[in-house]
This record gives sequence, structure tokens and C-alpha cells, in this order.
Amino acid sequence: MEAFAESSEPIFIAVSRIIANGILNGTYPVGSQVPSTTELAAFFKINPITAGRALTELTERGILEKRRGVGTFVTQQADELLRGERIEELNKMLIDPLLQDSRLLGISLEELIATIRERDAIVRSEHTAILTHERKSND
Repeated sequence: MEAFAESSEPIFIAVSRIIANGILNGTYPVGSQVPSTTELAAFFKINPITAGRALTELTERGILEKRRGVGTFVTQQADELLRGERIEELNKMLIDPLLQDSRLLGISLEELIATIRERDAIVRSEHTAILTHERKSND
């Protein structure tokens, strides 16, 4: 529960986001079973009702399906739904404000795209350097 203390979002939303991230990164592929309410509650040290709300929230969005007496499983459309939601979230939280601010500052779309490409190259090289360092450390 301490892991959620600093966040302003409700715990059940944070847990549902963690499960959703697991679906997107392949930890929980289509058709696989996700942890039960009891397992989530024990792992995160949260109330089972809160853990259940996280699973229910994902079920109501069509990302998970509950099979009575068997468990909760990732649906066929989970990845597509989550990707669509995340892209929309990125648009609202990052892209739209970025476009508004760049217009305010007189930055053209072409300049903005060039800057994004430059930053992408920097981030990729930093990521590669970190991975290379980690591999050398493990040898």
C-alpha cells in the first residue's frame, strides 16, 4: 500500500493501470489469466474489495472477462482497446498542449517534428547506453 501513498489517483485505478501495462508489454497475453482478487490484494497489500474493483473496472471496459469459478482472463480485443485509450490519453495530456504551446511560441509544425526527431535520437542513444552498461555489469 505504501507504493500508492504518493499517488493522487485511487488505488483501484493504479492497480488496473498496472495490469493494463502488463497486457500491453506482453506479461499477460490474450487469453491468459490475470492474478485473482486475493492474489492482487496480497501482492499489493490492499483490501480485497479494492483489488476486485480494479478487475471489475477492466472487465467493464472489455479488457478482461470473468469466467465464473475459473478466473479472470485477457480478452481478444484488450490490446487494441488499451492502445486506443492510451493514444487518446497521450493526445489529450501531451500532444494537444504541445501543439497549443508551440503555436503560442511561433514554432512551426515542421520545426516541432524536427525537434521531436532530435529528442528521439537522444533518448534512444541514452537507452542504448544504459542497456550496454547493464550488459557489461552482468558479465
